[in-house]
Amino acid sequence: LGIYRDKASLLPVEYYNKLPKTVTVDTVFVLDPMPISGSTALAALDIIKDWGASRAEGGRPFRTKLVCLVAKEEALKAIAEAHPDVQVHVGIVDGDPKAPVMASLGDVGDRLYQTS
Repeated sequence: LGIYRDKASLLPVEYYNKLPKTVTVDTVFVLDPMPISGSTALAALDIIKDWGASRAEGGRPFRTKLVCLVAKEEALKAIAEAHPDVQVHVGIVDGDPKAPVMASLGDVGDRLYQTS
């Protein structure tokens, strides 16, 4: 599953989805390096849960875990509200409401793909 944040609209855009037709896992890990608003992580979690609900064998549930390097406090609150059953693992929580993200981190996608 691949989702990116559109720079103009700031909305999540799904660009890749190759989830298998049959759910055969007990745990799904959703990776979002830096949730700022939480919208991309929320979109991914919604897609994963819809996939699991429609494809689960005999209604067998799976656990979902979100893994992040740095996350804004507001994003974590939004994720917890929408998906209280999801375990969230975060390296650092950025609680500064004035700054968009911890200074000097920049946009991870831009750094990875040298698109800035």
